[in-house]
Amino acid sequence: MTGYEIFGKTEPRIFNRTFLKDVKAKVTFTKEEEPSEQELEKFLKDNFMLEIGRNVSEAITNGLLVRSGDELVKFIFEEECAHLKMDFPAYTSFLNAGDNIQKIKKYLEARKASTTKCIEWAKYNELRFKSEEKENASNEQLLAQVFSDNLMNHWKNNEGQDRNTSRLEKEYKVQGNDQINSSITIQYGFRRDLEETGEGAITLRIIATIATETETSKMEENITTLNEIIDNAFRWCLNENIIKEMQE
Repeated sequence: MTGYEIFGKTEPRIFNRTFLKDVKAKVTFTKEEEPSEQELEKFLKDNFMLEIGRNVSEAITNGLLVRSGDELVKFIFEEECAHLKMDFPAYTSFLNAGDNIQKIKKYLEARKASTTKCIEWAKYNELRFKSEEKENASNEQLLAQVFSDNLMNHWKNNEGQDRNTSRLEKEYKVQGNDQINSSITIQYGFRRDLEETGEGAITLRIIATIATETETSKMEENITTLNEIIDNAFRWCLNENIIKEMQE
Protein backbone atom coordinates (compact mmCIF):
# COMPACT_ATOMS: atom_id res chain seq x y z
CA MET A 1 0.00 0.00 0.00
CA THR A 2 1.44 3.37 -1.03
CA GLY A 3 -1.10 5.65 0.64
CA TYR A 4 -2.15 7.07 -2.72
CA GLU A 5 -4.76 4.45 -3.63
CA ILE A 6 -7.40 7.15 -3.15
CA PHE A 7 -6.32 8.71 -6.45
CA GLY A 8 -6.55 5.53 -8.50
CA LYS A 9 -4.25 5.10 -11.49
CA THR A 10 -4.48 6.78 -14.87
CA GLU A 11 -2.50 6.24 -18.05
CA PRO A 12 -0.11 9.06 -19.04
CA ARG A 13 -1.85 11.36 -21.50
CA ILE A 14 -1.10 14.53 -23.44
CA PHE A 15 -4.30 16.56 -23.64
CA ASN A 16 -5.17 18.61 -26.72
CA ARG A 17 -6.05 21.51 -24.43
CA THR A 18 -4.44 22.27 -21.12
CA PHE A 19 -4.39 24.92 -18.42
CA LEU A 20 -0.92 23.99 -17.21
CA LYS A 21 1.19 27.09 -16.49
CA ASP A 22 4.46 25.70 -15.19
CA VAL A 23 6.32 22.79 -13.64
CA LYS A 24 8.93 23.17 -10.91
CA ALA A 25 11.58 21.00 -9.32
CA LYS A 26 13.56 21.72 -6.17
CA VAL A 27 16.34 19.43 -4.99
CA THR A 28 18.24 20.05 -1.76
CA PHE A 29 21.41 18.20 -0.85
CA THR A 30 24.47 18.27 1.38
CA LYS A 31 27.81 18.71 -0.30
CA GLU A 32 30.43 16.33 1.04
CA GLU A 33 33.43 18.30 -0.14
CA GLU A 34 34.05 21.60 -1.85
CA PRO A 35 34.26 21.23 -5.66
CA SER A 36 37.02 22.97 -7.54
CA GLU A 37 36.37 26.06 -9.60
CA GLN A 38 37.39 24.11 -12.70
CA GLU A 39 34.75 21.42 -12.04
CA LEU A 40 32.00 24.01 -11.72
CA GLU A 41 33.17 25.81 -14.85
CA LYS A 42 33.16 22.49 -16.71
CA PHE A 43 29.59 21.76 -15.54
CA LEU A 44 28.34 25.08 -16.94
CA LYS A 45 30.24 24.72 -20.20
CA ASP A 46 29.25 21.09 -20.82
CA ASN A 47 25.56 21.53 -20.00
CA PHE A 48 24.82 25.13 -21.02
CA MET A 49 27.76 26.16 -23.21
CA LEU A 50 28.12 28.95 -20.67
CA GLU A 51 31.17 30.85 -19.48
CA ILE A 52 30.15 33.52 -16.99
CA GLY A 53 33.49 35.32 -16.91
CA ARG A 54 33.69 35.49 -13.12
CA ASN A 55 34.10 33.27 -10.08
CA VAL A 56 31.50 30.50 -10.40
CA SER A 57 31.56 29.60 -6.70
CA GLU A 58 30.77 33.18 -5.75
CA ALA A 59 27.95 33.34 -8.30
CA ILE A 60 26.45 30.12 -6.89
CA THR A 61 26.66 31.50 -3.35
CA ASN A 62 24.35 34.29 -4.47
CA GLY A 63 22.17 31.96 -6.56
CA LEU A 64 23.25 31.52 -10.18
CA LEU A 65 20.39 31.96 -12.67
CA VAL A 66 20.65 30.17 -16.01
CA ARG A 67 17.82 30.39 -18.53
CA SER A 68 16.99 29.34 -22.06
CA GLY A 69 16.95 31.86 -24.90
CA ASP A 70 13.14 32.02 -24.88
CA GLU A 71 13.16 32.19 -21.05
CA LEU A 72 10.70 29.30 -20.79
CA VAL A 73 13.23 27.17 -18.87
CA LYS A 74 15.09 28.53 -15.85
CA PHE A 75 17.57 27.04 -13.40
CA ILE A 76 18.85 28.50 -10.15
CA PHE A 77 21.94 26.84 -8.75
CA GLU A 78 22.80 27.37 -5.08
CA GLU A 79 25.37 25.85 -2.75
CA GLU A 80 23.05 23.12 -1.46
CA CYS A 81 19.99 23.43 -3.69
CA ALA A 82 19.02 23.35 -7.36
CA HIS A 83 15.80 24.79 -8.80
CA LEU A 84 14.18 24.18 -12.18
CA LYS A 85 11.15 25.93 -13.67
CA MET A 86 9.64 25.03 -17.04
CA ASP A 87 6.81 27.14 -18.37
CA PHE A 88 4.24 25.83 -20.85
CA PRO A 89 4.84 25.08 -23.73
CA ALA A 90 8.44 24.17 -22.90
CA TYR A 91 6.79 21.47 -20.78
CA THR A 92 3.93 19.55 -22.40
CA SER A 93 4.72 16.11 -21.00
CA PHE A 94 7.22 14.47 -18.66
CA LEU A 95 9.30 13.52 -21.70
CA ASN A 96 10.18 17.21 -22.10
CA ALA A 97 11.76 17.26 -18.65
CA GLY A 98 14.32 14.47 -19.00
CA ASP A 99 17.28 16.53 -20.20
CA ASN A 100 16.69 19.25 -17.61
CA ILE A 101 16.40 16.76 -14.76
CA GLN A 102 19.64 15.23 -15.97
CA LYS A 103 21.31 18.66 -15.70
CA ILE A 104 20.27 18.91 -12.06
CA LYS A 105 21.75 15.49 -11.42
CA LYS A 106 25.01 16.52 -13.08
CA TYR A 107 25.10 19.63 -10.91
CA LEU A 108 24.79 17.48 -7.79
CA GLU A 109 27.62 15.31 -9.08
CA ALA A 110 29.74 18.39 -9.65
CA ARG A 111 28.95 19.47 -6.08
CA LYS A 112 30.12 16.06 -4.79
CA ALA A 113 26.66 15.29 -3.38
CA SER A 114 26.01 11.55 -3.17
CA THR A 115 22.57 11.97 -1.57
CA THR A 116 19.59 14.31 -1.78
CA LYS A 117 17.85 15.58 1.36
CA CYS A 118 14.54 16.62 -0.19
CA ILE A 119 13.00 16.48 -3.67
CA GLU A 120 9.95 18.51 -4.71
CA TRP A 121 8.11 18.19 -8.01
CA ALA A 122 5.18 20.54 -8.60
CA LYS A 123 2.70 21.44 -11.34
CA TYR A 124 0.66 24.64 -11.38
CA ASN A 125 -2.54 24.96 -13.42
CA GLU A 126 -4.57 28.13 -13.96
CA LEU A 127 -7.86 28.35 -15.85
CA ARG A 128 -8.79 31.96 -16.54
CA PHE A 129 -12.27 33.39 -17.05
CA LYS A 130 -13.90 36.80 -17.52
CA SER A 131 -14.90 38.01 -14.07
CA GLU A 132 -18.09 39.65 -15.31
CA GLU A 133 -19.29 36.34 -16.74
CA LYS A 134 -19.03 34.68 -13.32
CA GLU A 135 -20.02 37.55 -11.02
CA ASN A 136 -23.34 35.94 -10.08
CA ALA A 137 -21.86 32.49 -9.42
CA SER A 138 -21.09 31.51 -5.84
CA ASN A 139 -17.58 30.40 -5.02
CA GLU A 140 -18.82 26.82 -4.78
CA GLN A 141 -20.54 26.99 -8.18
CA LEU A 142 -17.42 28.50 -9.70
CA LEU A 143 -15.15 25.69 -8.53
CA ALA A 144 -17.64 22.93 -9.33
CA GLN A 145 -17.31 23.82 -13.02
CA VAL A 146 -13.78 22.39 -12.92
CA PHE A 147 -13.24 20.26 -9.84
CA SER A 148 -14.60 16.80 -9.12
CA ASP A 149 -16.81 15.80 -6.20
CA ASN A 150 -13.62 14.56 -4.53
CA LEU A 151 -12.38 18.12 -4.04
CA MET A 152 -15.79 19.75 -3.75
CA ASN A 153 -16.68 17.55 -0.78
CA HIS A 154 -13.43 18.63 0.85
CA TRP A 155 -14.25 22.27 0.06
CA LYS A 156 -17.69 22.04 1.65
CA ASN A 157 -16.46 20.24 4.76
CA ASN A 158 -13.50 22.53 5.33
CA GLU A 159 -14.21 25.33 7.77
CA GLY A 160 -13.48 28.97 7.06
CA GLN A 161 -14.81 29.49 3.54
CA ASP A 162 -16.23 32.91 2.78
CA ARG A 163 -18.73 33.23 -0.03
CA ASN A 164 -17.98 36.95 -0.37
CA THR A 165 -14.23 36.72 -0.71
CA SER A 166 -12.57 37.42 -4.05
CA ARG A 167 -9.65 35.07 -3.44
CA LEU A 168 -9.42 31.81 -1.57
CA GLU A 169 -7.24 28.70 -1.61
CA LYS A 170 -7.43 25.46 0.38
CA GLU A 171 -5.16 22.48 0.86
CA TYR A 172 -5.69 18.76 0.71
CA LYS A 173 -2.77 16.65 1.92
CA VAL A 174 -1.97 12.96 1.66
CA GLN A 175 1.00 11.28 3.34
CA GLY A 176 2.49 8.35 1.49
CA ASN A 177 2.99 5.00 3.12
CA ASP A 178 6.40 4.23 1.65
CA GLN A 179 10.08 4.09 2.50
CA ILE A 180 10.93 7.43 0.92
CA ASN A 181 8.67 9.54 3.18
CA SER A 182 6.72 10.98 0.26
CA SER A 183 3.69 13.24 0.50
CA ILE A 184 1.42 15.23 -1.78
CA THR A 185 -0.21 18.62 -1.26
CA ILE A 186 -3.10 19.81 -3.43
CA GLN A 187 -3.67 23.56 -3.30
CA TYR A 188 -6.84 24.64 -5.07
CA GLY A 189 -9.06 27.69 -5.20
CA PHE A 190 -9.81 30.82 -7.19
CA ARG A 191 -9.11 34.49 -7.71
CA ARG A 192 -11.96 36.61 -9.03
CA ASP A 193 -9.90 39.64 -10.02
CA LEU A 194 -6.40 39.55 -11.48
CA GLU A 195 -5.01 43.08 -11.23
CA GLU A 196 -6.87 45.23 -13.77
CA THR A 197 -7.40 42.62 -16.47
CA GLY A 198 -11.03 41.95 -15.63
CA GLU A 199 -10.16 38.27 -15.39
CA GLY A 200 -10.37 35.68 -12.67
CA ALA A 201 -8.76 32.27 -12.41
CA ILE A 202 -9.43 28.84 -11.00
CA THR A 203 -6.11 27.51 -9.70
CA LEU A 204 -4.70 24.06 -8.98
CA ARG A 205 -1.18 23.43 -7.71
CA ILE A 206 -0.06 19.88 -6.88
CA ILE A 207 3.22 19.41 -5.02
CA ALA A 208 4.78 15.99 -4.46
CA THR A 209 7.68 15.68 -2.03
CA ILE A 210 10.26 13.16 -0.88
CA ALA A 211 11.48 14.42 2.48
CA THR A 212 14.12 11.88 3.31
CA GLU A 213 17.72 11.27 2.30
CA THR A 214 18.02 9.25 -0.91
CA GLU A 215 20.87 8.42 -3.25
CA THR A 216 21.59 10.96 -5.97
CA SER A 217 21.77 8.09 -8.46
CA LYS A 218 18.04 7.48 -7.84
CA MET A 219 16.98 11.11 -8.29
CA GLU A 220 15.49 10.65 -11.76
CA GLU A 221 13.66 7.52 -10.66
CA ASN A 222 12.26 9.35 -7.64
CA ILE A 223 11.07 12.33 -9.69
CA THR A 224 9.41 9.91 -12.12
CA THR A 225 7.54 8.38 -9.18
CA LEU A 226 6.47 11.82 -7.95
CA ASN A 227 5.28 12.76 -11.44
CA GLU A 228 3.10 9.64 -11.62
CA ILE A 229 1.54 10.48 -8.26
CA ILE A 230 0.80 14.03 -9.44
CA ASP A 231 -0.76 12.84 -12.70
CA ASN A 232 -3.07 10.46 -10.82
CA ALA A 233 -4.00 13.19 -8.35
CA PHE A 234 -4.61 15.68 -11.18
CA ARG A 235 -7.14 13.37 -12.81
CA TRP A 236 -8.78 12.76 -9.41
CA CYS A 237 -9.19 16.53 -8.92
CA LEU A 238 -11.07 17.26 -12.16
CA ASN A 239 -14.65 16.54 -13.17
CA GLU A 240 -15.60 14.68 -16.33
CA ASN A 241 -16.78 17.80 -18.18
CA ILE A 242 -13.42 19.53 -17.96
CA ILE A 243 -11.61 16.33 -18.92
CA LYS A 244 -13.76 16.11 -22.07
CA GLU A 245 -12.97 19.72 -22.94
CA MET A 246 -9.25 19.03 -22.56
CA GLN A 247 -9.55 16.07 -24.92
CA GLU A 248 -11.29 18.03 -27.69
